[in-house]
Amino acid sequence: MKQNKSIIISSIILILIVILVLSGWMNKIFTKLPLITSGTILNANSDLSQEQLQARVISLEAEVASLLYLKSENELLKSAIETKNETGITPIQAKIITFDNNFTRSSALVGVGANAGVRVGQPVIYLGHLVGLVKDVSESSSKIQFLNDADSKLAISLQNSNSSQGILKSQFGTTLEVDSISKLEPVNQGNNIVTSATEKIPAGLLVGKVKSISEGDLFHKIIVDYPINFYQLTEVFILKT
Repeated sequence: MKQNKSIIISSIILILIVILVLSGWMNKIFTKLPLITSGTILNANSDLSQEQLQARVISLEAEVASLLYLKSENELLKSAIETKNETGITPIQAKIITFDNNFTRSSALVGVGANAGVRVGQPVIYLGHLVGLVKDVSESSSKIQFLNDADSKLAISLQNSNSSQGILKSQFGTTLEVDSISKLEPVNQGNNIVTSATEKIPAGLLVGKVKSISEGDLFHKIIVDYPINFYQLTEVFILKT
């Protein structure tokens, strides 16, 4: 019975430590601890200095970061498999090498090219969302133009009762908008925005959702709710169309 209680207590303590590490409070706690003398008993088994405790915390944080990275990798691969199952298109995993971002331009260089089957115009996805198109290709690398690039234009449709057709574009490299949809079309907040079929882009790739709608003279002005931060991407998948 005592052994079981010890196991339970140890498990609770470990869970609390992980929670504190993830919330960023563990380092704050240890930096506020007074200096520990050699005669202070920290637990029943060992006497640890503040430096040793901090070293353990850093080690635990590294383990947690590694687990979170593996979780992220699994989510990406799962999303790529789902996309392949839905579209029948093989995704090519591409690591981002560098970004080229300024006030109006938004692109990235990735480490796969023509040798891997990459072609200009192919769609690029991340976690099931379209993030851009392949703009230029060399033998071993490619340039991706993100959706928030000032020159980016994409034919899209809404998943509403009329499958309304419009154009996705970027406003000053920050906000994504949809225009060219008539005021007579039924548009509602939360409608999915997906790709229209072109030569290299399949129909139905998720772009985002309708965030807000305002009225212009002839067309709806639609702001897109887009969940991806382009500047935090480390890898993407190119659809080999």
